[in-house]
Amino acid sequence: MCKFFILSMFISVSAFQVSIGQKQEELFSGDLKGFTFDQLIESVEKQTSYRIYYNLSWTDTLKINLVVYQKNVSFIFDEVFKNTPLRYAIDQENNIFVTHSREIQTELPIDFFDTSQETARNTADFDFSEYQQEQGKIKSNESRVF
Repeated sequence: MCKFFILSMFISVSAFQVSIGQKQEELFSGDLKGFTFDQLIESVEKQTSYRIYYNLSWTDTLKINLVVYQKNVSFIFDEVFKNTPLRYAIDQENNIFVTHSREIQTELPIDFFDTSQETARNTADFDFSEYQQEQGKIKSNESRVF
């Protein structure tokens, strides 16, 4: 009986530690019909602990027509940015970074500071984003002599 009690206590404490270690994503509710992006940001920042960083010129014509109930912020930004060149990234400290045409990484790769491996990389192995590939095409077209 004592072994059973100790085992059940161990399992309970382990489950509690796992639940603390996992970050609970905050939920958002609101009628966002006819909202501007600035109004959306103000509403999200009031209801949640998220802080949003963006360039006003990218979002000044963006109109939001959503009604959401208990949805995570990722869902909202996915819907708002659907069919636009805008992207976003959320870091571990609840900062949201809105970017144009490119996504950013909010964490370094696991082996980023590993100096035991060869640090030189072959650029042919690197996957350039569509944005960079498009910029390369534009530059090569501009450098042509007509």
